[in-house]
Amino acid sequence: MAPERAQPQLYKIGMPNAVIGFNEAGLCLSVHTCFHKGIRFRGAGVVDLTHEIIRRAESLEDAVRIARERPVASSWSVMVSSARERDAVVIELAGPRVELRRPRPAEPFLGQTN
Repeated sequence: MAPERAQPQLYKIGMPNAVIGFNEAGLCLSVHTCFHKGIRFRGAGVVDLTHEIIRRAESLEDAVRIARERPVASSWSVMVSSARERDAVVIELAGPRVELRRPRPAEPFLGQTN
């Protein structure tokens, strides 16, 4: 039986308590290391980027914009969910590239593992 008012859920397989931040706008953020070839020696650290997202973002689009403004040196996937928007996005970062993954149209979930 489904609850009357379903709440968005964020799960990380294999890493309990791995949510690294949330803010008053209802955004919840976690990071996953990746092994892409597109890395560089110049750029922000992922901790700096995620701090900036949690500090400034009020929506998923804000989070994406901030990630595009502040390129990171190494490769990461940043999962951001929004209680207010009832949606989520994975921001995949690999040096100069930023790609987005969103839930598929018929699926009410978005998964991410390392």
